[in-house]
Amino acid sequence: YGGPPEMRGNRAAVLAAVRQAGNLLKEAAPALRGDIEVVMAAVTQQGAALQYASAEARNDRGVVLAAIRQHPGAVRHASAALRADRDVMLEAVRLNPVNLEHASAELRADASFVDQAVKQNPHTLAYASDNLRWDRKVALDVVDRNKYAIQHVHNALRADHEVLVHAGVKTWHEEEW
Repeated sequence: YGGPPEMRGNRAAVLAAVRQAGNLLKEAAPALRGDIEVVMAAVTQQGAALQYASAEARNDRGVVLAAIRQHPGAVRHASAALRADRDVMLEAVRLNPVNLEHASAELRADASFVDQAVKQNPHTLAYASDNLRWDRKVALDVVDRNKYAIQHVHNALRADHEVLVHAGVKTWHEEEW
């Protein structure tokens, strides 16, 4: 927080500092980086401050949700457990569909979860599991929503006549996309 080193452990001083500039959490003493009230103040002010929080705080659902609501990309700093949590990741994907990239492998392979992300932004298919990118039904749904999303379906499906028809193109030429 820019003050003298002995103040980095002063809870009141750090709390006041992170309320003004959340990224000052990085200057706080380790114990305060795990103090939920201090971390919540920091991420509410600047969601990306989640990266400076303790592992325990990055695993706190309330802290992570506050962080991603302030800065959706902060989800990349959430614990692996919360990046595998359907509700947390649905909120992260709702705020920014590209956050599917930070979801656990299990969620990226979950057809209903990916479908929700793809409905918001067809290009999020790029972050889905290979199995879903191979799925013909998924490919058809995606290109129906946005023909440019054909670039994210598996290569083999880009030659599929029905997929091409749904995308409104005659042939697939990567350089054209």
